[in-house]
Amino acid sequence: MEWSGSRPLHRWEKSRPVSSTLPEVHPAVRAYLDRNPAELPAIAPLLGGQPSCSAVVADRDGRILQLRPEPGIDARCPGGRPAPGDRGPVATALRALRAWTRLPPEALSLTARHLDVPVHIAPVVIGPGPLGAELRFLFHLLDAVALPPGCEWRTVDALPDPALRARLQAEPPGPAEAVNASALIHDGAGRYLLHLRDDLPDIWAPGEFGLPGGGREGGDRSAEDTLRRELAEELPGLRLGQVLPLTVERARGQDGLTVPVQVFAAAWEGDPRTLGLREGVLVRWFRPAELGRLRLQESTRELILRHAAAAGAVAPGRVPGVRRAVPEDAAALAGLRAAGATVLPGWLQECAERFADRLAHDPRTAAFVREDGAGEPVACAWAEYRELLPEPGRPVALAGEVVWTVAGPDGATGDLVAAAEGWLAAVGVRRAPSGAGAGLPVRHRRW
Repeated sequence: MEWSGSRPLHRWEKSRPVSSTLPEVHPAVRAYLDRNPAELPAIAPLLGGQPSCSAVVADRDGRILQLRPEPGIDARCPGGRPAPGDRGPVATALRALRAWTRLPPEALSLTARHLDVPVHIAPVVIGPGPLGAELRFLFHLLDAVALPPGCEWRTVDALPDPALRARLQAEPPGPAEAVNASALIHDGAGRYLLHLRDDLPDIWAPGEFGLPGGGREGGDRSAEDTLRRELAEELPGLRLGQVLPLTVERARGQDGLTVPVQVFAAAWEGDPRTLGLREGVLVRWFRPAELGRLRLQESTRELILRHAAAAGAVAPGRVPGVRRAVPEDAAALAGLRAAGATVLPGWLQECAERFADRLAHDPRTAAFVREDGAGEPVACAWAEYRELLPEPGRPVALAGEVVWTVAGPDGATGDLVAAAEGWLAAVGVRRAPSGAGAGLPVRHRRW
């Protein structure tokens, strides 16, 4: 799935001058001092010295990654001095972290509280010369990894640096949160609102379509705040009512960090031309069948297709007595598939495992079942769709079919086929011309 918004994800907070006597300093330092003005007298004398940047990495349990102590050197956070090619202090911290620990940036995310503003600035001596400022950036380690060589995990209370310990005691890292928010906006009739980004070299995914939204800023209290602020800035005419959390996707930022993206779902039926677009090139409606001809992230396309497929699930009363199958139905479906046939040893288990995997992870597959009085599936229709190679001058099309059906005790499959065909239509699959597929059995009913 992608993080949305046409600007860099992590923007510096709009900083006011902390002191007219300060030299030119990086915006990260100014933003830090805006948050911690009482530290100005201690930090100002450090700003003319040699800077360094370090990574404060917190795992899921709130422990902090430390380089093991050496003779005469206590445990510390991995860090280093800027080098040519570093795009900023966060990049310096990430490069130093990888050099010390081999942890790649994609294993980490910024924190929603601090983003790319230091969690702490401390005096440091690197080589000869006066004291300099060490900018310490806080990162979440998203998944468990093997302990890097030469490192150890310490609780916050066991950190040897008293200033960093006090800061993290006052502001615990907490769990990883989304640092980006986007909206999957649909009209309830199979169309999705997509935003074409500017084709500029300094933004993520330039010239691509994506979901409207953007990155979190310091004043945002929640991911929904982020979303509504970004929409007001980009599409001021868009007024959404209720937005519902849909999923959290992981994308890759320009700095290599993983970006947790909170995706919300919202319904809206207006005309995109009335939205007063302020950023990007255009915004318009698209159906799932049109996505193949657009330049967009594969994760975005898959997210839309999954949502469209779920929206096409049979609603109560649409086809009475029919429901969409779930992975837990896989064993029953394998039994139906094998009914009346001689199968090899182990076939049923292998078939059930494959069915469960497809139902859980493949958005291009859906099955619909009818149950008996005990709630056991007794009849089924299995449907799939795929992309066709486009013809010259035509968009990519989707081809789908009801691949197989198994009738119940009454011998009927019409309700199941209707449910499967309704799902294919909701995804955007179009019927073949009249007469196509004539003579094919219902179990291979082709669209």
